[in-house]
Amino acid sequence: MRECRCSDGAVMRYRARLSGPLLDRIDLHVAVPSVDFAELRRMPAGESSAVVRERVLAAIEHRCRVGELGVSEDAHVQLEAAAARFVMSARAMERSLAVARTIAHLKLADRVTAEHAAQAVQFRGGVAADAVAAAAPSRGGEARGEGRDGDAL
Repeated sequence: MRECRCSDGAVMRYRARLSGPLLDRIDLHVAVPSVDFAELRRMPAGESSAVVRERVLAAIEHRCRVGELGVSEDAHVQLEAAAARFVMSARAMERSLAVARTIAHLKLADRVTAEHAAQAVQFRGGVAADAVAAAAPSRGGEARGEGRDGDAL
């Protein structure tokens, strides 16, 4: 596999082409770095599919038994702080809350906590969050006197 040799500016222009509303509809934004094959072979085995399946079935059963989980005040504060810091849209906030609820169900919790909210926000971070900010005219470069491609106007 070849490594990208694009300049930082070229990468930023490419990311800016992704629309914020499109990225808002993607719940999990996870960067997956490439790993050398030899290094991959040295890594310990992860969880088996059977173990993951059991955990997911327990979470589904928990959701059926408990229903929709309540959200702690600390979780709301965590999400509001993340929205302000990362300039998240209402849709992105709603999707983050849904991911936080899923995390809480996977942990068989009684309610969504700040820890669940923080973990959900982490799943929205990284490259995709930067692209949303860069693509939004009112929040991206155009507000600073830059065009969509990052060039000065």
